[in-house]
Amino acid sequence: MESYIRFWALRPCLVIILAIMAVDVSPSAAIHPNLAKKELEKRGVQISGEALLAAVEGDDKEVAGLLLDVGVDVNSTGSLENAVGKGNGAMALFLLKRGANPNRSGMLAGIAEKGDVELARMFLEHGADPNRGKPLAKAARGGHLEIARMLLARGAEKNHGHPILGAVENGHADMVRLLLMNGANPNQGRPLLLAVGNGDVEIVRLLLEYGAHPKTHTDEYHQGGALGVAKKKGYAEIVSILQAAGAEE
Repeated sequence: MESYIRFWALRPCLVIILAIMAVDVSPSAAIHPNLAKKELEKRGVQISGEALLAAVEGDDKEVAGLLLDVGVDVNSTGSLENAVGKGNGAMALFLLKRGANPNRSGMLAGIAEKGDVELARMFLEHGADPNRGKPLAKAARGGHLEIARMLLARGAEKNHGHPILGAVENGHADMVRLLLMNGANPNQGRPLLLAVGNGDVEIVRLLLEYGAHPKTHTDEYHQGGALGVAKKKGYAEIVSILQAAGAEE
């Protein structure tokens, strides 16, 4: 009987011990702040934003998770920016799931410029603004079609940052076509003059097909307009295309 009573007297302590032993400190599992604090103390980790950044830099999601569990602000020290800068998609996803702000520092624009499709998809799925930092213009300049498609599907403004100019300048005909098909203005920023100056027959045809004005205004750099530029550079095929479209010097 005495041993039975002793067992029940100790039962609450046993429950606590078993609970602590069963604590899941895996990155995805948020645990009670007190337990997380004890785990950090045991590891000699100071509770601070700097410690979180160090954990991110060291790709230690377990420690990062414990720090977030005790209340360290996930947005306090540029941890997400660090993960993105290093191309650490797994860490970036972990931080986004734990509440990191995807719209800080125009990160999506940088991702679009680099052409990182998976990171771009990840950020958009976690609420990144498809217009902040002009990511479509960055993707267009680099010819990153899949990212451009994702941005347009999420509501990116077709003319924000002149994406068509970047695509034309770098000869990305497929990107020019995608933008025009989605309603980009073929006359904003005079992309036809740029395409003619580059001698890009395919893009000239595309722009005219989608409504570019063949009688592009002249200026001090493009005497005679698009037709004058084509003649000056000896682009006979483009001259013919422009004249057929009604261009005049």
